[in-house]
Amino acid sequence: MFSFVKAPLASIVDKLRIATFDSGPASALINSVIATNLLGISRKTLFRWINGRRDAHHDYGPLDGFPTPITIHGRYYWRRCDLERFISDRANAA
Repeated sequence: MFSFVKAPLASIVDKLRIATFDSGPASALINSVIATNLLGISRKTLFRWINGRRDAHHDYGPLDGFPTPITIHGRYYWRRCDLERFISDRANAA
C-alpha cells in the first residue's frame, strides 16, 4: 500500500549516512543508527558488542577491539576515527 515511500526513504537514509560519516572532522560523533548502517549489523548486535551477553551456560564479554561508546543523555556515540580504526583493523585481520 505504501511501497512508494520505501525507495525515497532509503535513499535519504543513505545520503544522510554518507554526509554524516564521510564528511567532517575525525573527532565527529557518530550515533548508533549510523554505526549499525556503517558496520552492516543489527542494533541488537551492536549492543551485544558493547555490553556482551549472557546465557544459561556462558558469559560473553564485550567484543574485543570494539571502541567504547560515549554516552550522552542515555544515547551512544562513537568518534568517527575510532570506528574507522576498528573497521580497518578488522579488515586487516581478515
